[in-house]
Amino acid sequence: MGDFRILGRDSTMRLTQDGVLLAETTALKNIDFKPVQTLISEGFLGEAAKRHREIFEEVDVSWNVEPEGKEILQMQYAIYNRARQGTGNLVINVGFRLAFPSGIVVRITVPDVKFGTNGDLSVPSREAFDTMAFAGKAQKYIPNFG
Repeated sequence: MGDFRILGRDSTMRLTQDGVLLAETTALKNIDFKPVQTLISEGFLGEAAKRHREIFEEVDVSWNVEPEGKEILQMQYAIYNRARQGTGNLVINVGFRLAFPSGIVVRITVPDVKFGTNGDLSVPSREAFDTMAFAGKAQKYIPNFG
């Protein structure tokens, strides 16, 4: 089963707006993708065991990237303008592509991400590459296993 593990080098990210590619990168430092749900346990009169219910809440997504061109900065500015002006016409979808060594490719799309961290820029030293940090939330995710 070792040939089904994914290395970080086999991950890419695409950011799209209305089906138009804004940025694509493999210069990812990390990706964190987290479907968030809550488990509610309740006891009822006349029953010995508790009942359990899962409630889906949101998707948290975050990543750090080394900017490879102006596209990621243009996207950062568009997100900034959306938040500043309160206009809802900008829809940014985050897509991850995970390529397994066996040839299987899984794509995960997180549609209409709203950002809490919008491209925080870090310049760590003269010898290190600059990085940008993004983090946001969405209402759902869409996996494509084909």
